[in-house]
Amino acid sequence: MTKIALIINDSNLLKRLQDILHLQPGIVCIAAAENLSCFWKNLPKRGQADIIFVDGNLPDNSAIQVVSALRKQFPKAEIILLVDTEDGRELIQALQNGATGLLKKGFSEFSLPKLIRTIQNGGALLSPAFARKLIAYF
Repeated sequence: MTKIALIINDSNLLKRLQDILHLQPGIVCIAAAENLSCFWKNLPKRGQADIIFVDGNLPDNSAIQVVSALRKQFPKAEIILLVDTEDGRELIQALQNGATGLLKKGFSEFSLPKLIRTIQNGGALLSPAFARKLIAYF
């Protein structure tokens, strides 16, 4: 069973993603929240997520702080940051702080099961636009 957590700053998108996950065999959403403080409150005791999708634009913390906090609590989890920035330095910092994937906001929510399977199969999630930014940065 793959355990997913969602921290998304858009209640409509959050609900749609939960609905999609609910229909997937072998996948369970263990926590969903619109910000980090609500996430910590909603997280079951001893809840360990395998994959965490986190909005890079949360109202209560910067993306870098959120990734760092999640990495401390979930050292083995895949942390996928949903971002709209094109700043290569910020993307590098997110990866250095523990993000394991970067997706451009606005990805097709119906592709979520495929994205999860990519991670389960050992792949990494990196939007092509961000891959180009990272290459240019180096």
